[in-house]
Amino acid sequence: MSVTDGTYQIRGYTPIDLLSDDMRELRSGIFLSGARVRFLDDLGKTAGGYVAITIVVPDSGLLRMTAISEYATSNLGISYYFTEEATVRSSFRQAVISDVLFQLLIAVFGTVAGYS
Repeated sequence: MSVTDGTYQIRGYTPIDLLSDDMRELRSGIFLSGARVRFLDDLGKTAGGYVAITIVVPDSGLLRMTAISEYATSNLGISYYFTEEATVRSSFRQAVISDVLFQLLIAVFGTVAGYS
């Protein structure tokens, strides 16, 4: 089954969030019509997840699906017809850039550099 449209979020821990055990959105994007999506583990094999399906408009035949990976590292395999599968994953660099403490330090150092 392919997607007509949709969005995705990859959530994970930033360095400061490890202390509070709170996950933050590290990556997000949209699915174009015709996307085929699967969860991947670190080896590139299909990982399991949980799916909730609801009917959006009964006469249209369209379904709304929400899926959550049960695997610790959330990687997505996205492919379109006649294309190679692309892997979307978060990285340590994205986790550091999304970290509130890192953003505060950059603002402070930027202000100090601006006044120098």
